[in-house]
Amino acid sequence: MGTPDELRLMVRKRQSPRRMLHTLGVESVAVCLAQRWGADTDDARNAALLHDVTKEAPDQLNLMEEYDILPCIWQETVPNVYHALTGAAFAERLGYNSDVVSAVRWHVTGHAGMTLLEKIIYLADLAEPCRNGIPGLSELRGNLYKDHDRALLLGLRMSLRYVRERGRPEDRCSAEALRWIAERNPSLACGDEYRE
Repeated sequence: MGTPDELRLMVRKRQSPRRMLHTLGVESVAVCLAQRWGADTDDARNAALLHDVTKEAPDQLNLMEEYDILPCIWQETVPNVYHALTGAAFAERLGYNSDVVSAVRWHVTGHAGMTLLEKIIYLADLAEPCRNGIPGLSELRGNLYKDHDRALLLGLRMSLRYVRERGRPEDRCSAEALRWIAERNPSLACGDEYRE
């Protein structure tokens, strides 16, 4: 662990310029959201910078073996989530606290019972400025600073729709997270808004 500049430099060595631009966008949004919602800004910054640190690694399964990630975990997870598992293990090995590690772990799918920091990193990853052309993104961005639970519900719906429309395998944690946030906030999920 080191300063934010040292962490950015370390991450930059592991990412393409395009991925790094995304990461810096996530960092910017995450810090703003942490300030808005009262989360630890250092944790938000660190988790944002680390969220995709292993995404471009050539062999996620070898990384899982290196980080002792149990087969039962990765077998229950779809391939586009592997980098969240390896990134969390990487962050843990660097000595980051469990809040940061958990936010990296859940930034792709979310899960039932998300913490505020997990929500922030999940939402910052979806809403960072370089993303565009995704149906529902403007509504999501419009809710980030008004109601993080509503933004989470919109983000989970948007992500599930994206995965389903492309015929990709769906991680069960996303659907569980959507049910959880909708049950926790019935007024957000009324009418036809709650469509998995």
